[in-house]
Amino acid sequence: MARIRTVKPEFWTHPIMGRIDDASKCLALALLNFADDEGYFLADPNLVRSSCRPFDDDSTITRRCLDHLVKSEWIELRNHPTHGSIGMVSKFIEHQKIDRPKPSTIKEYFIDDDSTIDRRLIAVGMEGNGKEGKGMEHHSIPPLNGKKHKRQSKDEKLGAFPPEVRSIVEPLYQEWPKEGSEGAKTSPSDIGLFSQRISDLLDKGNTPDVLIEAARDYIKAPRRKYAAPQFFFGLKGFDGGDAPWVGAVRLVLTRRELATHSA
Repeated sequence: MARIRTVKPEFWTHPIMGRIDDASKCLALALLNFADDEGYFLADPNLVRSSCRPFDDDSTITRRCLDHLVKSEWIELRNHPTHGSIGMVSKFIEHQKIDRPKPSTIKEYFIDDDSTIDRRLIAVGMEGNGKEGKGMEHHSIPPLNGKKHKRQSKDEKLGAFPPEVRSIVEPLYQEWPKEGSEGAKTSPSDIGLFSQRISDLLDKGNTPDVLIEAARDYIKAPRRKYAAPQFFFGLKGFDGGDAPWVGAVRLVLTRRELATHSA
């Protein structure tokens, strides 16, 4: 259910948010309406698209915009093993005045007080509070329950996974195109999510050599746009169909079968 929210005038002139593309800027504002009274929202791109961009034919633009908003630190995303992607509009509760707020029902799937997962925290007051405020405050978000959360390095995040996962993630992390010909960033925006997706696929019986060959086929093919690896290895495709890795793996297996028969 959409909610009435407010936006500060400083949003339009902020040096980061003021420079992002109009689609991402529009989604940033739409997420204020989409988020619950504590700023949390279900971040599956298909669900976000249906609520915030309902006239789009697919979720490609929504996925790109969500990635831009993460990099701009307007939102934070966490991937829950049973509830999927959960988002939070950073600094939401400090800059939105909510009358009779309802407790979030999905907050518990985003926050883990004992976690050391990297949380990207916005440090500017761009969301409205329903009345004139102090403008572009630079506050820090207090640690949960008084606990400080260590920012994990890429190596630390990778180290939480078994060697067979790292054997795929580490080389592909280095090889994946940093951007497409249109300039869109495609390198891994979430190395933890990338690693988790590989772990899930291995658990389903896919072998490391097939997955990495499929990814390299995708990387080598000239194209205008590349999906970031966590989306290439995602649960489903941008159009709601099969994820890109599915067809790529089929191609690898077919190629290997043909090579065996011709030998």
